Amino acid sequence: MRTAFCKFKLALLVFTVICLKANAQAPFDCINAIEVCNYNPINIQFENADGTVSEEIEDFCMTTTQLSLIDTNTVWLKYQFVSSGIFSFQITPSIWSTDIDFVVFRSETNTCNDLKSVRCMFSGQTIGEPLDSSCLGTTGLATWATDTIEYAGCNLGDDNFLATLEVEEGEVIYLAILSLWTDPDYLLEHGGTAEISCLPIHSKEEKIPTIQVFPNPSTKQIRIELQKREGKEIQFELLNSMGKKVLSGKFIDSSDINIEEIPAGMYFLRMLVNRSELSVIKLIKSP
Repeated sequence: MRTAFCKFKLALLVFTVICLKANAQAPFDCINAIEVCNYNPINIQFENADGTVSEEIEDFCMTTTQLSLIDTNTVWLKYQFVSSGIFSFQITPSIWSTDIDFVVFRSETNTCNDLKSVRCMFSGQTIGEPLDSSCLGTTGLATWATDTIEYAGCNLGDDNFLATLEVEEGEVIYLAILSLWTDPDYLLEHGGTAEISCLPIHSKEEKIPTIQVFPNPSTKQIRIELQKREGKEIQFELLNSMGKKVLSGKFIDSSDINIEEIPAGMYFLRMLVNRSELSVIKLIKSP
């Protein structure tokens, strides 16, 4: 197993530092992608970020050479969306002249088994030409951009940014960030309107019992009502956006839950029967 190391930096903002222990699975392949649970900035720093698994990619914007580079100095991230909307991000390398590339993938099965590239950023320094700041340094998906591909080199019209991506509730997106000539060392910041979570979300095709949670949003109390449960005991857990449990309990068929004391924000109400997950419902606690 490869060993990955990371360095730490101080900053005047709250951010997540991605660092692995020697026995942890390094996120250099899609199957070991970092699961991003919130939109806090992420400071990513690794050494020897080379993958060992060849991903199955249905391509529309990558050449054979670029496909082979996907395993070199590449860090993978995974986003699970709990609401539809716009997905955007910005990658800022620690050294402005660093050539950062990235590919955004969709998947019909929300897994690494059938990746399809939908945004491809490969612009950078043109070999043998002077450095051009328009194709180096900060990159990402931005609202002002309209293109979905920028090819290798620094071509007319390239600005190192691609168009934002529209995503759907329940969809999983994978992001592969490549720093071809140096070890990964950059700040990843997020934007857009789509919400993310690391909690499990039921697929649209999956049949789930009729469940009512109201009022939602709520300031003081919510009521849960389940139909056709035949008097079975239901366990519930209320988790914040970081996945931390803030409330839990049990009930049969219906229950009133006091949420007055918890901070305002987005939560997830998870319900189980005999330790098997029944449903996860997004809940908004109003101020």
